[in-house]
Amino acid sequence: MGSRLVKIDSSEEARGPAPKVGVGVFVIKDNKTLLGKRRSSIGDSIFALPGGHLEFGEIFEECALREVKEETGLDINNIEFVSL
Repeated sequence: MGSRLVKIDSSEEARGPAPKVGVGVFVIKDNKTLLGKRRSSIGDSIFALPGGHLEFGEIFEECALREVKEETGLDINNIEFVSL
């Protein structure tokens, strides 16, 4: 029995778009929760938690730190998971 080489098309077009993981961060201090007003085409002017998409290879803690810093300028600590 001979073997044959099969080419697999791994392009995004062939496999479809990669799933995205969203991360929302509850920033709580003195029993108050930080919300921001969205400025995008999705949910414009709606209040929401800071957050965004998990980058490839990034862990949840890194994503939370990065997104909160990008969106609010705040450095956060004492990260705890509410849900995975």
